[in-house]
Amino acid sequence: MENLSKDKEKAIKISYGTITAILLTYSFIMIFDEQNHNDGTGSLLLIIAFIFKGFYDLFYSIKEKTKVWAVLDLLFIIMALGVLVWALLNYFI
Repeated sequence: MENLSKDKEKAIKISYGTITAILLTYSFIMIFDEQNHNDGTGSLLLIIAFIFKGFYDLFYSIKEKTKVWAVLDLLFIIMALGVLVWALLNYFI
């Protein structure tokens, strides 16, 4: 049973690292390319990467039973989602 838990934790770390690396790579490619209209898309991808990081940190804060950090991670996620909604509204409207 203990081995299964370590395998799940390892899978979560690998998937977190992979998804975050992909999001950050594409966001920096879009921000620093020659075309100016891709900057908004790159910024949105960067915000999504931060939201994903917030969920990952929240998962580990809950797992380690640190309530203060869990609340701060939850506030970070709410703030990042608010910025994402605001950016999407400005981007599409």
